[in-house]
Amino acid sequence: MSFKALLIPFIIFLGSVYSHAWSEDAPTLVTPSSTSVLSLQSWSLGVGGKTDFINTVQVNRDGTKNSFDPALTLLGALHFAAPVVFPFVEIGSTIPSKGRDPNITRFTWFLNGGAQARFNVGNPNALGVKGGLGMAMTTISSSGGEQVLRNGNQQESFPMPSGTTITRNVIAIFGVNYDVQSHVRLAADYQLFNPFNSRNRAWTSLFSLSYLFDVNGAEKTGP
Repeated sequence: MSFKALLIPFIIFLGSVYSHAWSEDAPTLVTPSSTSVLSLQSWSLGVGGKTDFINTVQVNRDGTKNSFDPALTLLGALHFAAPVVFPFVEIGSTIPSKGRDPNITRFTWFLNGGAQARFNVGNPNALGVKGGLGMAMTTISSSGGEQVLRNGNQQESFPMPSGTTITRNVIAIFGVNYDVQSHVRLAADYQLFNPFNSRNRAWTSLFSLSYLFDVNGAEKTGP
């Protein structure tokens, strides 16, 4: 499997982050201010672009596979502080749309959780590296009918399915994020679908911009 389409936007994002970060002081690991119990520090809302199953889906008759093809995605998250790490819980959903086939409506939502390390790179607690596990569900709907497609040298009518199909997948989460301001966060995340199944394993990218809201006026210490 070629990861060119996966790596290029990730490298560009990392380059922009590190070029700014290393112009300041050397990074230092941020430790949670809460050392004994789990505490909610902030919550966030965001918007992004999600590309499913990179280099896996054929998009034309020449056999070209999909690359960077983002779908509008809405995001929400809770950010915690706990001993040693900063846990998080995230939920997101693409906007239902018809995509390449006007007869099919499709959208995906996901729920995941994990933990991240935060680094002070000049802008307070600016750089985060995270990982976790979760679940994704993809809904595909069609109203039935027929579709005319080319079959060899002629065209034929093929029946379209009627109803809704839902698929469920385990996902592993990997990502990096950067606080361009104290409450504005840029993130580049990758979701590995079916991480324990080599046959059905596939990557999804998600680039997003979020705004963080402090809980009860709590001081922002890392998450």
